[in-house]
Amino acid sequence: VNQFEEVTFECRATGIPAPYINWYRNGDLLNEAFDSRISLSELTVSGPMDPIATDLFTVCRTLTFNYTRDNDTDTYTCVASNGNARMPNVTQDFELFVRVAPVFLTPPENLTVVTPEDATFFCEATARPGPTITWWRVEE
Repeated sequence: VNQFEEVTFECRATGIPAPYINWYRNGDLLNEAFDSRISLSELTVSGPMDPIATDLFTVCRTLTFNYTRDNDTDTYTCVASNGNARMPNVTQDFELFVRVAPVFLTPPENLTVVTPEDATFFCEATARPGPTITWWRVEE
């Protein structure tokens, strides 16, 4: 996703009783208080749907970045649990890669030389993915 764009991840889990889903980044629980750009929403997609197991529920919880920043590039993990100690938690990882437009760290400067001296121009830029720098000679 491009920097400053919105992105949403969706995590679904089914269980008896209805599972609860949490989102993590590097082991830290995410919530709206963690970052005002983050919003979490949860809904029960389906309630009792199996005539034998009448309590089977599917839950969906989304993680939305209202706009992304460069440092949001990371792995985000959803963990679903329904409190049943005999059943392990279920996890799923989501990768977020934020593309960042090129920015000059050191812009090129005008240079005046006398023939036959060499002219060496220098510039430095950063971006994600890494920038490609191309030089053009402008004829007057």
